[in-house]
Amino acid sequence: MCIPHMRSDPLGLLNIRISDFVVQGKMVPAAMIVRIGEFAPELNSYLDRKKNEYYSRQGISPTSPGAIGHGNMDPNVNLHLRNMTVREILNATVVYSVRLRDETPADWTGNKPPTTSWMYEFVTNPDAPTGLGGTPRWVAF
Repeated sequence: MCIPHMRSDPLGLLNIRISDFVVQGKMVPAAMIVRIGEFAPELNSYLDRKKNEYYSRQGISPTSPGAIGHGNMDPNVNLHLRNMTVREILNATVVYSVRLRDETPADWTGNKPPTTSWMYEFVTNPDAPTGLGGTPRWVAF
């Protein structure tokens, strides 16, 4: 698990409280970490609002990155967390990845889903289209 230093989270994004975090279907835990903004409604709303404010000031319209797929060998996940911060959800995802590995049978090659951890970084860039003065990144490893 990763407990980043506060300077690496200048906006306090890791402290945003999420009332209902739900991920179901085929997905590796690393994808849940990297895509946390899509699954955490309050974080998603905050990031979208800031991005829309930025594009509004620029007089242009944001584009959607499109859907991100999954693989056939990804494990079935069913993770439902309530009233937790983004940081707590990321830590719970790490614990869940260990449980998934233990409970998932190996594929035909003997492989199991990997356990994962996370780190957060904020890349400062005043011109970033996020409207945050930089770009937040959740990285799985």
